[in-house]
Amino acid sequence: MLHFVVSDYMATGEGHSLCILITMAYPSQQDYDMTNNNSHMKSDGSFHFEMPKLKAGITLETIALRQFKEQFGDYYARGAQIMSEKDFLLRHSTQVPSYILSVIDNQRWPDKAAGNVYYASIVHLNYS
Repeated sequence: MLHFVVSDYMATGEGHSLCILITMAYPSQQDYDMTNNNSHMKSDGSFHFEMPKLKAGITLETIALRQFKEQFGDYYARGAQIMSEKDFLLRHSTQVPSYILSVIDNQRWPDKAAGNVYYASIVHLNYS
């Protein structure tokens, strides 16, 4: 599932900055609670793997926001919001390359879906 994170910042004299992050928000090792890991060797010598759970308070949305902050910094992260795919495409599809739009569209089809997506862009305009 894709997450669409956007910060649309405008200030007099500073200009207009639009930061976009499209991510699958995959968890990293730091996001997992490893205290109750039940992975172990079985008596027959095979390995039983149990996927650890995410730490309390960690969601794919918080991971997407963290990735946004890492990509663009604290300043733009303060105004970042997660948008639905529909709202994102309605408001910002003109700021995304057509190739990325086709990647977004292909996520609906398992045989065409990308295994991971991470797209980031920033546009800054100042007319003063």
